[in-house]
Amino acid sequence: MRVAGRVFNPESGHSFRQLPSCAGSRAELTCKAVKRGLIVLVLVVAAVYGGDFLWLRYRMATNRNAFGSVTYDVYYTVRLKNGKFEFSYGGQQTFECPRSLFPQYLEKPCWYARRKKDLNIEIDSGDPHNPSLF
Repeated sequence: MRVAGRVFNPESGHSFRQLPSCAGSRAELTCKAVKRGLIVLVLVVAAVYGGDFLWLRYRMATNRNAFGSVTYDVYYTVRLKNGKFEFSYGGQQTFECPRSLFPQYLEKPCWYARRKKDLNIEIDSGDPHNPSLF
């Protein structure tokens, strides 16, 4: 049982003992190095994402082809009230996508969006056993 960062052990002669921590010169150096490494990693990821965002904003402001387009074959999957599914082809639709490394403006980047050719849209017509719908 943990109590305020300590472990209660009734079998031992001591009622409380300290949890293992970064005590000792070698362990302390390792803990500091790991913490610093994680901080550096988070800062690098944030800087790369921020740079990608600023580069996209710059290309948008200067009309330099910041967005591309992807064409999908759209299929609709409609769940009927009797539990069966109905499938229908919705044709081809073109979607805009940002030309960036990471998702920006809640859109997938073009390099990732081009990997998928089909878009499946699921539509649920309702549960017939739910009395609040009637």
